[in-house]
Amino acid sequence: MSRQLMVWVGLALTLVACWWVDRQEQEASPVADVRSTHAVLAHKVPTVLTAQDTQRPQPLLRQADTSPPVDLFSPLTMQMDTATAPVSIPEPVNPYTYDGRVLDGRQWVVFLTDGTNQFSLREGDHFANGWKVRRLTESLLVLQNGKIQHTLKLVNESLGN
Repeated sequence: MSRQLMVWVGLALTLVACWWVDRQEQEASPVADVRSTHAVLAHKVPTVLTAQDTQRPQPLLRQADTSPPVDLFSPLTMQMDTATAPVSIPEPVNPYTYDGRVLDGRQWVVFLTDGTNQFSLREGDHFANGWKVRRLTESLLVLQNGKIQHTLKLVNESLGN
């Protein structure tokens, strides 16, 4: 019961506060002063109506739209200008440099660098913001990031003694 009473008291206080703020704004409003001054001046100045004042202005009418209706839900089609040639998108560049590989048991381990970081990777490893070693064989390395795929052919290095 006390909870309901507190809600009603809060509502009543809110209404009183709103009424009080509205009353304060009406007293301090310059618009109210201008209106009252204008009303006083209007009574003091005699008005003379001319023939132009008695004519009503013509209502503004919108011009009729003669264009065909547009289907807002139809798929958009791009119209290519015949003078412009289509822009070819360059193939993305592989950001990694191959540094070597080693056979560890039955799996190949490949060494890659991006200029600041070095990676030692096996087939299936994920590294550096979504890149994955998709395939790794003795002569082939396939890196994938989303739809971008880079294939590197690995050459056999021989160590000179």
